[in-house]
Amino acid sequence: MRSALLYYRKHHGTWGAAALHGIERGWHTLRQWKARWRGQLDRATDFGVHCGQLVQAWRDTAGGTRSPARPW
Repeated sequence: MRSALLYYRKHHGTWGAAALHGIERGWHTLRQWKARWRGQLDRATDFGVHCGQLVQAWRDTAGGTRSPARPW
């Protein structure tokens, strides 16, 4: 996730990285809602964790502007 943000920021600019982040987060949030609606609570939890990881990747890379310290 961090690598994708860095790539999109480098090759598509700030708006490209923000768009990637927004689309990914929105998609997985919708999948989380759908799983909850269907009663698949384990899957809903997994999608929630993934959304949290997307937010953490955004913070770690400052929106794709810097590479975090290794090891990731």
